[in-house]
Amino acid sequence: LIGDTIEFNTELAYNIACKIVSNSFSILDSEMNSIGAGIYIIPALFNHSCNPNCVVLFDGCKMKLRTIREIAQNEQLFVSYTDLLDTGERRRKHLQKYYLFCCSCDRCHDDKMEGSLNSLMYSTRAIGGKNVIGSSEQSDHIS
Repeated sequence: LIGDTIEFNTELAYNIACKIVSNSFSILDSEMNSIGAGIYIIPALFNHSCNPNCVVLFDGCKMKLRTIREIAQNEQLFVSYTDLLDTGERRRKHLQKYYLFCCSCDRCHDDKMEGSLNSLMYSTRAIGGKNVIGSSEQSDHIS
Protein backbone atom coordinates (compact mmCIF):
# COMPACT_ATOMS: atom_id res chain seq x y z
CA LEU A 1 0.00 0.00 0.00
CA ILE A 2 1.01 3.57 -0.59
CA GLY A 3 0.50 4.59 2.99
CA ASP A 4 -1.60 3.95 6.00
CA THR A 5 -4.56 5.92 4.65
CA ILE A 6 -5.97 6.61 1.23
CA GLU A 7 -7.74 9.90 0.79
CA PHE A 8 -10.73 9.97 -1.49
CA ASN A 9 -10.60 12.99 -3.78
CA THR A 10 -14.22 13.81 -4.60
CA GLU A 11 -13.34 16.43 -7.22
CA LEU A 12 -11.00 14.08 -9.07
CA ALA A 13 -13.57 11.25 -8.99
CA TYR A 14 -16.25 13.62 -10.31
CA ASN A 15 -13.99 14.84 -13.13
CA ILE A 16 -13.14 11.29 -14.18
CA ALA A 17 -16.80 10.24 -14.09
CA CYS A 18 -17.80 13.24 -16.24
CA LYS A 19 -15.11 12.40 -18.81
CA ILE A 20 -16.26 8.80 -18.99
CA VAL A 21 -19.91 9.77 -19.41
CA SER A 22 -19.25 12.46 -22.04
CA ASN A 23 -16.93 10.23 -24.09
CA SER A 24 -18.86 6.96 -23.95
CA PHE A 25 -21.23 5.64 -26.59
CA SER A 26 -24.58 3.98 -26.08
CA ILE A 27 -24.37 0.56 -27.71
CA LEU A 28 -27.57 0.07 -29.69
CA ASP A 29 -29.16 -3.02 -31.15
CA SER A 30 -30.68 -3.16 -34.64
CA GLU A 31 -33.89 -1.58 -33.32
CA MET A 32 -32.00 1.33 -31.72
CA ASN A 33 -32.52 0.05 -28.16
CA SER A 34 -29.65 0.70 -25.77
CA ILE A 35 -27.99 -2.54 -24.71
CA GLY A 36 -25.04 -1.02 -22.90
CA ALA A 37 -22.33 1.60 -23.03
CA GLY A 38 -18.76 1.51 -24.18
CA ILE A 39 -15.70 3.66 -24.45
CA TYR A 40 -14.11 3.63 -27.88
CA ILE A 41 -10.93 5.67 -27.79
CA ILE A 42 -10.57 6.88 -31.38
CA PRO A 43 -14.30 7.59 -32.00
CA ALA A 44 -14.40 9.53 -28.72
CA LEU A 45 -12.23 12.11 -30.50
CA PHE A 46 -14.84 12.84 -33.20
CA ASN A 47 -16.60 16.16 -32.95
CA HIS A 48 -20.33 16.73 -33.22
CA SER A 49 -22.37 18.11 -36.08
CA CYS A 50 -26.13 18.10 -36.62
CA ASN A 51 -25.17 17.54 -40.27
CA PRO A 52 -22.66 14.70 -39.76
CA ASN A 53 -20.74 12.96 -42.51
CA CYS A 54 -20.59 9.66 -40.56
CA VAL A 55 -22.88 7.51 -38.44
CA VAL A 56 -22.02 5.11 -35.65
CA LEU A 57 -23.49 1.61 -35.92
CA PHE A 58 -23.00 -1.49 -33.80
CA ASP A 59 -22.65 -5.19 -34.49
CA GLY A 60 -22.94 -6.45 -30.92
CA CYS A 61 -20.26 -4.49 -29.06
CA LYS A 62 -18.22 -3.88 -32.22
CA MET A 63 -18.52 -0.28 -33.37
CA LYS A 64 -18.63 0.63 -37.04
CA LEU A 65 -18.29 4.15 -38.32
CA ARG A 66 -19.75 4.65 -41.80
CA THR A 67 -19.79 7.59 -44.11
CA ILE A 68 -23.18 8.90 -45.20
CA ARG A 69 -21.89 11.20 -47.93
CA GLU A 70 -18.75 11.80 -49.91
CA ILE A 71 -15.90 13.05 -47.74
CA ALA A 72 -13.12 15.16 -49.19
CA GLN A 73 -9.50 14.34 -48.50
CA ASN A 74 -8.47 15.81 -45.13
CA GLU A 75 -12.11 16.67 -44.27
CA GLN A 76 -12.86 16.26 -40.57
CA LEU A 77 -15.15 13.37 -39.63
CA PHE A 78 -18.26 14.32 -37.67
CA VAL A 79 -20.86 12.24 -35.84
CA SER A 80 -23.98 13.41 -34.09
CA TYR A 81 -24.16 13.36 -30.31
CA THR A 82 -27.93 13.81 -30.32
CA ASP A 83 -31.12 12.68 -32.08
CA LEU A 84 -30.99 14.23 -35.54
CA LEU A 85 -34.76 13.98 -35.93
CA ASP A 86 -35.31 16.38 -33.03
CA THR A 87 -35.89 20.05 -33.72
CA GLY A 88 -32.90 22.36 -33.66
CA GLU A 89 -34.00 23.79 -30.33
CA ARG A 90 -34.27 20.34 -28.72
CA ARG A 91 -30.90 19.26 -30.14
CA ARG A 92 -29.19 22.39 -28.81
CA LYS A 93 -30.79 21.98 -25.34
CA HIS A 94 -29.65 18.33 -25.22
CA LEU A 95 -26.11 19.22 -26.26
CA GLN A 96 -25.91 22.04 -23.72
CA LYS A 97 -27.25 19.87 -20.90
CA TYR A 98 -25.20 16.71 -21.54
CA TYR A 99 -22.11 17.92 -23.42
CA LEU A 100 -21.86 21.51 -22.16
CA PHE A 101 -21.61 23.26 -25.52
CA CYS A 102 -23.90 25.19 -27.82
CA CYS A 103 -23.98 23.76 -31.34
CA SER A 104 -23.02 26.20 -34.07
CA CYS A 105 -23.07 23.85 -37.06
CA ASP A 106 -24.50 24.87 -40.45
CA ARG A 107 -27.74 22.97 -39.86
CA CYS A 108 -28.46 24.83 -36.62
CA HIS A 109 -28.11 28.15 -38.44
CA ASP A 110 -30.01 27.29 -41.65
CA ASP A 111 -33.78 26.71 -41.42
CA LYS A 112 -33.93 25.40 -45.01
CA MET A 113 -31.29 22.76 -44.25
CA GLU A 114 -33.24 21.73 -41.14
CA GLY A 115 -36.29 20.56 -43.10
CA SER A 116 -34.44 18.89 -45.95
CA LEU A 117 -32.18 16.85 -43.66
CA ASN A 118 -35.05 15.48 -41.59
CA SER A 119 -36.55 13.81 -44.66
CA LEU A 120 -33.19 12.52 -45.94
CA MET A 121 -31.15 11.57 -42.92
CA TYR A 122 -32.27 8.07 -42.07
CA SER A 123 -33.24 6.68 -45.44
CA THR A 124 -31.57 3.34 -46.19
CA ARG A 125 -29.68 4.93 -49.05
CA ALA A 126 -28.30 7.71 -46.84
CA ILE A 127 -26.90 5.33 -44.22
CA GLY A 128 -25.25 2.96 -46.71
CA GLY A 129 -21.67 4.03 -47.24
CA LYS A 130 -18.04 3.22 -46.77
CA ASN A 131 -16.84 1.74 -43.52
CA VAL A 132 -14.34 4.00 -41.85
CA ILE A 133 -13.77 2.03 -38.64
CA GLY A 134 -14.79 -1.48 -37.72
CA SER A 135 -14.50 -3.49 -40.93
CA SER A 136 -12.08 -4.18 -43.71
CA GLU A 137 -14.87 -4.12 -46.33
CA GLN A 138 -14.82 -1.06 -48.56
CA SER A 139 -18.58 -0.80 -48.95
CA ASP A 140 -21.30 -2.24 -46.80
CA HIS A 141 -24.96 -1.34 -47.11
CA ILE A 142 -27.69 -1.71 -44.51
CA SER A 143 -30.77 -3.54 -45.72
